[in-house]
Amino acid sequence: APVTWQEWKQAVLDSQSRADAIAVYAYHVVLPDPNSIQSMDPKEVIAWTIENSKIPILGFKPFSSEDGSLCGVLESGLEQGKMAGQLALKILHGAQPSSLEIETGLSGQPMLNLDAARSLGIDVSSDVISQADILVGMADNHNSM
Repeated sequence: APVTWQEWKQAVLDSQSRADAIAVYAYHVVLPDPNSIQSMDPKEVIAWTIENSKIPILGFKPFSSEDGSLCGVLESGLEQGKMAGQLALKILHGAQPSSLEIETGLSGQPMLNLDAARSLGIDVSSDVISQADILVGMADNHNSM
C-alpha cells in the first residue's frame, strides 16, 4: 500500500492501464514524504486522485461519497451499533466478554455518486439509482443520466 504522496500518485497513475477501478480505503494517512509525521489533508489526496484518474474511484467509508468516490458499499454505523448492543446484552446476561467471537458487519450501505458518474461519462439507470441507500449529486429529469 502506498504510504507517501509520491507512492500514492504513482499507484494511481499506474492503475490507469491495469485496472477497471481504484478502491480507496484510508487516504487519510498519506504522508507528504518519508520523514513526515503529519498526514496530508485527505481532501487534497482524494481531489488529486479523482482529477488524475480516468477510471472510477470506489470508497468504503461514509465520507468517501462526499469526497467524490463514484460508488461503494460503505461501513454502516447503524449496523455496527446494533452489533455492539447485541454483544452488550450478552454480557449483561452473564456471558464472559472473552468468550464472545469477533463479528464483522455484512450488510453495509450501497452508495452512488451521480456527479462522479456524470463526470466519468457513466450512464446510471433508475434501477441502479433506486438500489442505493446513499445518493450524492443530482440526476437530470430522464430515466438515466
